[in-house]
Amino acid sequence: MRILLVDDDPEILELVTQFLRLSTHHDVLPTGSAKEALEAVAEAHEPFDCILTDIQMPTVDGIALVQMVRQTPGYAHTPIIMLTAMLDKDHLDRAFVSGASDYLAKPFDFPELQKRLQQAQTLALEKTRASLAVPIVGDFRDMGGEPKEFSIRDAIALPEVASALDYAEFENYLRQLMCRQTGQVTTIAVKIDKIDRVYAAATTDKFRLLLRDAARATTDGILADGGVVSYRGSGIFLCIPEKRLKTRRAVLQKALNRRYAALLQPSGDVAPRLLVGDPVAFGNCSCAQALDALAEAIGNIESHALAATDIFEVHGRVMKQQRFNDEQRRLEKRAFETLLRDPKTPPADDAWTKRLFRRSGRRAGP
Repeated sequence: MRILLVDDDPEILELVTQFLRLSTHHDVLPTGSAKEALEAVAEAHEPFDCILTDIQMPTVDGIALVQMVRQTPGYAHTPIIMLTAMLDKDHLDRAFVSGASDYLAKPFDFPELQKRLQQAQTLALEKTRASLAVPIVGDFRDMGGEPKEFSIRDAIALPEVASALDYAEFENYLRQLMCRQTGQVTTIAVKIDKIDRVYAAATTDKFRLLLRDAARATTDGILADGGVVSYRGSGIFLCIPEKRLKTRRAVLQKALNRRYAALLQPSGDVAPRLLVGDPVAFGNCSCAQALDALAEAIGNIESHALAATDIFEVHGRVMKQQRFNDEQRRLEKRAFETLLRDPKTPPADDAWTKRLFRRSGRRAGP
């Protein structure tokens, strides 16, 4: 893998470069600033396969660098891993919202870095394949007579929405969040009602716009004080707000739908509406327990969706709901499989780590 490494500390830059070249046999280009990194990106004949960058650097920091790289053609799906001593939630939020793929705190464990690189490369390949995939025969069902670029179950990236993370970044963000004692953290699910009808009636482009506007209405109503959202497929958005919401669910749902209606482009079709679930607390839990909380939030919004169904549709929807829940559980288990590894387990002792921070003369670099 061709890796661009960015860090303003020469000793850390040298040691990480040596490890990646000698122990993992990657092709590494070390750079000492964001300016040098941007020049390397511009001059490269082919895009780098991965970027590792520190956050706290002079003039242009790592977060601004990530934003600029994401705007560069060819780097939409490139894994970008932040290597930093900044452990506060504000930097974590800003890093992922700017476009980071993962976040590894200093002093880090080098075998862990190698594992993250492997995971990042796999996820990047999956994203690229998904963007080029053609619907298979089974995906044409319920498409309303027009093939779409994705199935109703697919998790879709929403780069136009500032607080929206792709599914892989969302799971990495949650993993890092569970490593920190950040007080009461909750998740809330929002769903587009009757998503099967909405999906069947819309073109690919229109469905993307419906999702984008739904995400914007959701961030305005639920993430007004900060936080992140991810579209999980099947009309469901998962939110992690910065603060615990005090507004009642029914009031919040009405507010979201007013905002959603204002964002939707005029159309002769019946405008879709949003359903809001009840908040589910993560508490002081492991990543495996966090997975249970996400599943609970999804189950909760599905219950609200079923309760909102017209009485004449109930029988058919109950049967379909059971099938959907089975499929959704399978998808969630696949999407969040990296969460099953509890990050609170102490990292293995590593000679590279000791040498790195012994030579740099401190426990962790900026």
